[in-house]
Amino acid sequence: MTRLVWTFQQYCCQATRLQSLPNTMLHGLRVHTFQANNRLLSRTRQRNIGSQLRSVQTSATYPGRPMAQANDPTNSFISQFRIEGSPEGPLAGMTLAVKDLFDIAGHKTAFGNATWQETHPTATHTAPPVQQLLAAGATVVGKTHMDELAYSLNGENVHYGTPVNVAAPGRIPGGSSSGSAAAVAAQQADIGLGSDTGGSVRVPASYCGLFGIRPTHGRISLEHARPLAPSFDTVGWFTRDPSLLQKVGQVLLSNPASATIKFKPRWLVAKDAFALAQHETSEAIYETLSNEKFSAVKATLGDPTELDIAAGLESEGLGKLELWMDVFRITQVGLCVGGGPCQP
Repeated sequence: MTRLVWTFQQYCCQATRLQSLPNTMLHGLRVHTFQANNRLLSRTRQRNIGSQLRSVQTSATYPGRPMAQANDPTNSFISQFRIEGSPEGPLAGMTLAVKDLFDIAGHKTAFGNATWQETHPTATHTAPPVQQLLAAGATVVGKTHMDELAYSLNGENVHYGTPVNVAAPGRIPGGSSSGSAAAVAAQQADIGLGSDTGGSVRVPASYCGLFGIRPTHGRISLEHARPLAPSFDTVGWFTRDPSLLQKVGQVLLSNPASATIKFKPRWLVAKDAFALAQHETSEAIYETLSNEKFSAVKATLGDPTELDIAAGLESEGLGKLELWMDVFRITQVGLCVGGGPCQP
């Protein structure tokens, strides 16, 4: 296997080819620290989404990609259709964009790759998280573009183009759940369903000015979904506001078998993770976390406690988070090579 070593800047800003390494822990940790800046996104920018869309010339912004369709000005969707949700439920009236690695019965799953789409049959089952959201009242409005085989954090796809990031026109939306994030940011959907292995929800959430979450691994079923690295893959979702993010979580995380917390929750802040970010970024996040809006969090969890994640691992040769990157790369790709669980 050819190893291509990418710097953070290269990995963030260049198209990732299939021969490149999987998503890195370092990148995921760095971008994760940017998420609190979602709250700093200008409300004026959010209100002006319509005018931004009209000003974006998609074919000029991303040469070589087809011009977005009139009913999909951000090129977020690989297919648009409508499946009505339950008329009653906590998500009634909400629209849902589904990342194109989740099966929906009667529709093909392209997995971000044209050949995959041509060589795989139409799905006969619907992935459980999609079923849960439909039952809760959400209406599916289509399947969204993603990085090829979920193998990048950029959101660029040589087959289907790059969804437009209305929060920062001309810049990438992040991936691999690019289309779901772009659609929600552009108000083409209220909820975006995605997956997160090494940042594939957290990165586009930060790039597109959204709320996004990666829950505990294994907490939500990934049955009838294409895998990247099963021991890291999780279901995640995007919204434009925190109250809807919570409502979706109450639906998808409603399994009573794992709903009981058997330990006292704590608010932990990883000092060594924040140290990987630029000083200005860390400073802005700390200011946001100390805002009065977080008083409810403090009331529940108490004041945040700082810690070094890698502390105590010096004897294992992993005393710095930067060193975890190679461990993650090897572990992740090892799951998907040689007839492993990531084979179709």
